[in-house]
Amino acid sequence: MYKQRLIHFKLCPTGSCDSKCTYGADYVVDMGVFVEAYIESKLDAQEYNCEMVRENCYCDNANDDEACEYQ
Repeated sequence: MYKQRLIHFKLCPTGSCDSKCTYGADYVVDMGVFVEAYIESKLDAQEYNCEMVRENCYCDNANDDEACEYQ
């Protein structure tokens, strides 16, 4: 028997995430595509957050930027 590896998900408009999501879009995609996109999105968010810490690091006038970032 052929097994379909599909993911069904719904995207809701901003601020309306509940069980009665109206005006949201339904999607069905291959599980591999979904997992790859999800992992890439999580890594991009983590990279962005790390870059924001690097750009806005303040460690009481520390002279060592690497130590400041590590902290």
